[in-house]
Amino acid sequence: MSNIVVKNGVVITPFESRYTNLWVKDGVISGFYPTASFEGESFHEVDASGCYVTPGLIDLQVNGSSKCNLWDREIKAEEIESLGRQMIEHGVTCFLPTLITDSVDCLVEKQKRLESFASLGFGKDRCWGLDLSVSRMPGVHLEGPCISRLRPGVHPPEFIVDLTRETLQKLVGDNVCLVTAAFETDVSKESLGWLLDKNIVVSLGHSNATFDEAQEAFNAGVAMTTHLFNAMPPLHHRDPGLVGAALLNERVSTCLIADGLHL
Repeated sequence: MSNIVVKNGVVITPFESRYTNLWVKDGVISGFYPTASFEGESFHEVDASGCYVTPGLIDLQVNGSSKCNLWDREIKAEEIESLGRQMIEHGVTCFLPTLITDSVDCLVEKQKRLESFASLGFGKDRCWGLDLSVSRMPGVHLEGPCISRLRPGVHPPEFIVDLTRETLQKLVGDNVCLVTAAFETDVSKESLGWLLDKNIVVSLGHSNATFDEAQEAFNAGVAMTTHLFNAMPPLHHRDPGLVGAALLNERVSTCLIADGLHL
């Protein structure tokens, strides 16, 4: 139903938190009003008493769940559907299934497998207008395999490969939206430009970059960091490194996993 009023909730906006009603008319938010009158219109009421009302959350790094193993070469449709429903239950309306370091051939195969789930909302052209009980998947986040051999974290080190344009051309499919890599390892300096030319968002992560190397990457177009502080050199007062460079750069989004373990 396109006409909805969400009543009695605390509405979160970029500017404030407000106890009010949120009115949606013809699928578009028309405003926040304690009461509103739309002549001849009927509205479906949702009682949000005791709840916050926010935009749908977007999760850029979902490595799977207890019900969906994205490390598995044979990703199953029912597992992806279950993951999409789990995301919706937690307010996540859009997410990027995230593939960690593996062989290039295996990562290509997993991308093709994910692309076969178009009916579940996977793909840049199929992100909206489908079953609203399943979170959308506009594309893939490749977290590796072009990461630092000094900062693998849980990634299997035997599958880490050099960051080169040739590797990316084999690896990066049409539905890749985000790539995490250690851009300080790109000796040719061609890889970052190739990704940006394909309108792919690039993130510095699993990286051993120094402060200067991180600044160089940010100035060249790297827009994010992946799980800041984790799988990178620690912040030090004499050697601020990648962490210091990211925190000082207002153009860089510093993504966090605030679970008490990663951070």
